[in-house]
Amino acid sequence: MMQRSLWVTVAIMFTVFFSTVARADTFDFTITGTGISSSGAIIVSTTGTPGVDRITGISGSYTNTLAGGFSGAITGLVTGSYSALFPTTIAAAPGTIDIFDNLFYPTGGAPSCFGYGSGGLLDGCGLTFSVGTDHVNLFGNGLGNYQVFDWTPSAVIDFNVPLQASFTAVPEPGALDLTLIGVGVVGLMAVIRKRKSLGQSQAA
Repeated sequence: MMQRSLWVTVAIMFTVFFSTVARADTFDFTITGTGISSSGAIIVSTTGTPGVDRITGISGSYTNTLAGGFSGAITGLVTGSYSALFPTTIAAAPGTIDIFDNLFYPTGGAPSCFGYGSGGLLDGCGLTFSVGTDHVNLFGNGLGNYQVFDWTPSAVIDFNVPLQASFTAVPEPGALDLTLIGVGVVGLMAVIRKRKSLGQSQAA
């Protein structure tokens, strides 16, 4: 009975570990442009459609030194629709709207969205995140470059500022992690064998 329960525990450990790895990925990012810089990480999960992921989290910092700009820690992702066909629309600064879908295209196949061309890692709706009470919409322009729409509750800071943005996948657990797991499994097997042999010798 003890042997069986230990093997069940091992199986659960493997299932949880590998399902967690498969469900979420992290990408480090950097953004640079005239008066604008940012760095941090996004967390994405698969949608079931190859090449299309949901952005589920973001962290890092953002700085905009343009007139009326703002800077600080990125405080969270604004909840979106996850649909390029039906993106989220929210009221932004007076007289403006923010349109976004929080989708990420890891293979560079972003479709056209909101009149912008296709291609790139973000579509023309892009993602919106908060910097305190201020907001940033980072989106692709279909030319392999990116732009931002920054706004506070009272004013638009800038619109269509051209940027360079890079996203680098954070490596998944590598050979060392798998080796350590393997060592742990071998250790459990040794414990099982030892207990089994002790049980047999005591029975004798």
